[in-house]
Amino acid sequence: MTLSTALPDITTYSSQPPQLTDTVVIHTSTTEKYSYPEHATPYLLVSNFVNRGNYLLNRRQVEVSASHFYFLNPNDTLEIRFSTTAPLQTCMILFEEKFIGSCLHYLSTETEQLLDSPHSQPTSSPRFANVPFDLTHTIKRQMSLLVRNRPDQDVVQEVLFELIAECTRLNADTVKDIDKISAVKKSTREELYRRLFLSREWINDNLTNKITIDQMAGTACLNKFHFLSNFRQLFNTTPHQYLMEKRLQKAFDLLKHQRHSVTEVCYLLGFESIGSFSNQFRERFGFPPSALRDN
Repeated sequence: MTLSTALPDITTYSSQPPQLTDTVVIHTSTTEKYSYPEHATPYLLVSNFVNRGNYLLNRRQVEVSASHFYFLNPNDTLEIRFSTTAPLQTCMILFEEKFIGSCLHYLSTETEQLLDSPHSQPTSSPRFANVPFDLTHTIKRQMSLLVRNRPDQDVVQEVLFELIAECTRLNADTVKDIDKISAVKKSTREELYRRLFLSREWINDNLTNKITIDQMAGTACLNKFHFLSNFRQLFNTTPHQYLMEKRLQKAFDLLKHQRHSVTEVCYLLGFESIGSFSNQFRERFGFPPSALRDN
């Protein structure tokens, strides 16, 4: 593994994906504007840990936050547009294609076949959905091991394999979710998934604000009824139910850490009254919010 703490110089730009002989990890913090022209990528994980990075992924403008990442395939395109001087911490992992193929070949092959042909090679290149993925605790941990602990080569191989295994699991689950959406074209289903995913993330970021269905639909650039129907179809819950569940979970965490009173938590999270908050909390967790403050 090669670790770089600097963003690539634009003189390395090429219209062809780089021919990697090893995995390259770029982990850097910057407060400067930075741009990198459109170029074809190898297998590439793109994430940001502090603030949001602006990119063009396959000529689609996206912001990558600390809550999600993208996994690009060979010959996808990437352009980087860091247009502000706000502190930004970004991490990109460029994978050797042979390594990715070997990992996914193992993960998708029956044990008996692996015993009979331990050195067999994959017959096709795997592809990841062109949508955002949740940055799970497992992926954060593996990335942290790579960029902070700087393990030796044997450990690097284990960490990279666990990272790819988790990304593969996420991709398989995401493809199933995308297929839940009622649209004929795959590109339409992926676009709806992207919009609903980012709308859900916006809800998570605004739990302490008073937000409406119209605002939720607006973040997805969807008609309100189109948004309601597809949100429920994809996430098996309504936007309002999802918001209430997240607020109750947030309330539980705040009260558990004994930093706020029941009244403070109630109004911080936008509940209409102490009585309404207590009833919903008891219904969700089986005990009143005051029980956490008394412990």
